[in-house]
Amino acid sequence: MGCSTGELITKLANYNSRTKSVNWVGIDNSIEMVEKARESCKQFDNIEIILGDIVDYELQTCDYVVDFLTSQFLNKTTQLTLFSKIYNSLKERGAFFLYTKILQEDSFFQDLSSVMYNRFKISNGLSPSHVLSKSESVYGVIKPEPQHVMLNLLHEAGFQKILPIIRFLNFEGYLAVRV
Repeated sequence: MGCSTGELITKLANYNSRTKSVNWVGIDNSIEMVEKARESCKQFDNIEIILGDIVDYELQTCDYVVDFLTSQFLNKTTQLTLFSKIYNSLKERGAFFLYTKILQEDSFFQDLSSVMYNRFKISNGLSPSHVLSKSESVYGVIKPEPQHVMLNLLHEAGFQKILPIIRFLNFEGYLAVRV
């Protein structure tokens, strides 16, 4: 979901290259990103990049869905609808990997995490003005929630087996399995 330039789907396809029967589908609503992703993935016969809205797209029955920093732009009601659609599209024992921005439960740790993340971006070559303009551009657009809200949304969507598997400051990854 939200395949962007195709970097992640290409890495997944490369990592799983021994299973040529796997079909990878990337969906993005930006024509620019779809064009870039199609260019990035053109060497793969088993990757399809689709221009579409993930909320409206009819998912096929599948084994695995990845949401890497995509649904965080949706409100909770729309996220729940999307997560339910994902749950219903998964085969038994199918997995949903969700990586999203979260809010800390405590304002002190929220501020501390934000400062540390900005320092991380600057140490990786971004200018302070770029970090500030990026923060301002996503303010009010990204709709992060605390971990307990994300877990509740996944439970409401039908997932009973959910495991937080990665955390980096204000970002968290969950593995949710349909049983």
